[in-house]
Amino acid sequence: MCDKQTLSNDETNVTRIVRSVCPNGNPMIVQAEYCETRGVDMDTVRVYPIVGFVILEPIPLDEQTEYYAAMGLMELLEKIT
Repeated sequence: MCDKQTLSNDETNVTRIVRSVCPNGNPMIVQAEYCETRGVDMDTVRVYPIVGFVILEPIPLDEQTEYYAAMGLMELLEKIT
């Protein structure tokens, strides 16, 4: 997470929640905290499986899966900014 929070117009140190719903057609939501100055916070990466119309509890992830999920969110953020 970012060291400082702010309500000013300087948004470089504001933490945001980023989500990817059904990445690559997979029934899941990938979520993490993102800060402009630090990128995706690896400790906050969560993957929520979707079964039908129900979002389940986050599943446990190993470090490699957390890394790939964070990289996927970063790629998504690069496309939209």
